[in-house]
Amino acid sequence: MTVLKGEGKVPILFGTTSIAVGSRTHEGYLARPDLAGEWPTVLVVPDVFGVSSSVKDLCRRISRQGFAAVGVDSYERKRPSRSLGADEIAAAYRDLDADRVLRMMLDVVRFMQNPAGFWSSAEHGYGVLALGEGLRFGMRLIAATQPAALGLAYTPLTEDSNARLAGFGGPILGVWGGEDDVVDLAAVRRLREVHRRTEIVVYGGLGHAFLDDGSNDYDFAAAQDALERLTEFYAKQLPPPPA
Repeated sequence: MTVLKGEGKVPILFGTTSIAVGSRTHEGYLARPDLAGEWPTVLVVPDVFGVSSSVKDLCRRISRQGFAAVGVDSYERKRPSRSLGADEIAAAYRDLDADRVLRMMLDVVRFMQNPAGFWSSAEHGYGVLALGEGLRFGMRLIAATQPAALGLAYTPLTEDSNARLAGFGGPILGVWGGEDDVVDLAAVRRLREVHRRTEIVVYGGLGHAFLDDGSNDYDFAAAQDALERLTEFYAKQLPPPPA
């Protein structure tokens, strides 16, 4: 695939992929540079809507900046309608098997970190990008594997989640909309008090899912800026791409 002007730095390969670990096989979405070498890798943990067309687009946009990006659908396709409110979406999360979701994500990390792989440098450190409520499961993955860097996008935070993130040893970059009616922005700002390596970006006047081009909250300019910040963040924190 070619790279159009303004789209990124490298040509990429992308598509649905089978992630086989032992006797288990999961469905994921992989976008990576169409070049030789092992690339810094980001695991994208979607919200309860799963690996939507928007998440796939986000993976491709990250990849065009010189990364491998893996999205995994942890939710057994039990996805709520986008018309549901925050309380109903939270209930959908409670109905999921959290242990099963964690096992799946650990399998994906093993897939990325397999030293026999030819496309990822994740065995030396990888990044996580948690979208929205995806941090509910991403938090358990972070505690189990300690990734090199954590990105957050419009993620609801609480005092409990902040306390748990305080134990994370790597840096955090988070992006939120200033008019988000789902997230407690006061709790977001308090994260910096308990985790000193946290950078927070709040886009004034924007709603919740401004990175999601399938949402009414989507904002092109803010999404572009947030993506640039996130890829620069991962470029600094993850193993470098090949020379």
